Amino acid sequence: MKARRSGLIRATLVALLLYAAAVGTLLVEVQLARSGPRLADERLELDGRIGPPTGAALRVVWLGDSTAAGVGASGPDAAVPR
Repeated sequence: MKARRSGLIRATLVALLLYAAAVGTLLVEVQLARSGPRLADERLELDGRIGPPTGAALRVVWLGDSTAAGVGASGPDAAVPR
C-alpha cells in the first residue's frame, strides 16, 4: 500500500513537472514570436504556371491553413505551393 502511494505521488510530480516545462516552453515561444521581425500583411499571388510552358498543365489545389496561403514566406516563390 505504501509503495503504491509513493508511486502515485512520484507519477503526479513527474506529470506536474512536464506540465510546467510545457507551459514554460510556450511562454518562451510567445516572447520570441512577439519580438521577431514582422512581415508585410500583403496577400501573395500564388496562382500561376511553374515549369516549362509546353505540355499539359497539372492543376494542383492547396487546401489548408496559413501555410497553404503563403503566410511567413518572403515572396511568392518561397511559399509552399510554389
